[in-house]
Amino acid sequence: MAYLPTTYKLSPRPLKDQLPMVEPRRNYQRELHNHAVQQNMVLRYDYIETGLQHDVVWTAVAFLNNFEYGRGQGSDKKTAREEAARRTIIALIAASYNQL
Repeated sequence: MAYLPTTYKLSPRPLKDQLPMVEPRRNYQRELHNHAVQQNMVLRYDYIETGLQHDVVWTAVAFLNNFEYGRGQGSDKKTAREEAARRTIIALIAASYNQL
């Protein structure tokens, strides 16, 4: 039978309250997709593969309504696509500030 030593004291607060708050990782692809749907825009990604077969670098290019908005690079398609989506969101935010 398991028991707790008498010197061990349980914290009155749950462990999750003791940990520092960490912002969850943003999903830029989902955010960009949702924005494109809300604005009736067509979102498309094109991929470019460069480098050696054992050390491939993927480049993803994000297009909204056939205009290039962002490029991202990574060791796999998913990473490159996420970076392209992030840069596209930054470009959209910058464009919205320029319209003010």
